[in-house]
Amino acid sequence: MASALRGCAPRTHPATVDTNVLRSLLQSVHYRQSTVFAFVLGNPRPVFTPYQLSLLSEYLPRAFEQALPQEVIYFRLRDEPDGLRRTIGWCFLIDSELHLVLEEIRQPMVQPKELAPQPIAKRWELVPQPGQRRFVSRSKGAPEPNWFILPLPDSPPLSRAIPRSGSVPHRFQPFLPMVMARPVRSS
Repeated sequence: MASALRGCAPRTHPATVDTNVLRSLLQSVHYRQSTVFAFVLGNPRPVFTPYQLSLLSEYLPRAFEQALPQEVIYFRLRDEPDGLRRTIGWCFLIDSELHLVLEEIRQPMVQPKELAPQPIAKRWELVPQPGQRRFVSRSKGAPEPNWFILPLPDSPPLSRAIPRSGSVPHRFQPFLPMVMARPVRSS
């Protein structure tokens, strides 16, 4: 995934993104989860719970204002305040598009050691909605199953935010939900 990320255009951070626009975009992302039959996927469901949407719409705009161009915003969120499931992913901005990459969707926080994580393709798949598209890796020549590109609706080019003096632009203070910027590692 890091090699595909290096092939992308430069990220547009720091930037200011409207909270309501971001919430609307994230609310539109859906997935289908595998059923009892391994290769049958269920009906589309929203990726993010209302609780996760409230956290992401609060913290992501601040993260985008502080993130540097070489960083992505990483998040790890419980599905509910005391929930036992989590969603993990990262996102970044390029021009007027939000790139959203999901590693886990509503997975148990603790799994028995004998249950190895399954590949994404067998657990769930993202379901594109109008205007959304999958990222196509140049190296693979195929769409990434867990990477969506979401256009910011009718928005002017992103305004560049200036990190506040005295702040550390690449890291947030610890939050209950984990939302922070991380530099992209080269491999």
